[in-house]
Amino acid sequence: MENQQSEFEMRSSPVELVKSEPSPYNLAEATIGQRQIKQVKPERTGWRDGHLSERHRKWGLALPAVDLDFLLIEYDKGRPSALIEYKSEFATAQFPSHPSYLALSQLGERAGVPVFAVRYGQTFTWWKVTALNSVAKRMHPTRLEMSEREFVTWLYEIRGLKPPAEIFEWLETAI
Repeated sequence: MENQQSEFEMRSSPVELVKSEPSPYNLAEATIGQRQIKQVKPERTGWRDGHLSERHRKWGLALPAVDLDFLLIEYDKGRPSALIEYKSEFATAQFPSHPSYLALSQLGERAGVPVFAVRYGQTFTWWKVTALNSVAKRMHPTRLEMSEREFVTWLYEIRGLKPPAEIFEWLETAI
């Protein structure tokens, strides 16, 4: 019994991260005492509140959370038109079946708000819109690929508005 650590001692032992295969669920292997366990990967970009991010990761895998890339509530006059998670063409590919998108989709379902994932080109010349929840799929059952002009028009349309001509004049000179 002297050489064996108690379960409490193993849980409170320092955690040593061990390299493992990349996981789509942001997990890493960790060794605590003699056991290897799954653990949340450490913060890697430094863009988030590092202290809170690090603290939340220590609370364990039973408390998953997601820090989305660029989530916007598209709205008009205080009424939500859509939740859109924007990702640049260089962001890691995300699939609608990913747990973070499933949680976001459920949030939209409960609120009756369409949820979309939008991937865009660095030069803003192309936009790919994917419906994530049933509200959004009723609007657009298949993925949309469009130019910036078409995308801006679509943003106005989901609000029930027509885009003003001067927006397109600006877009022509912005490219």
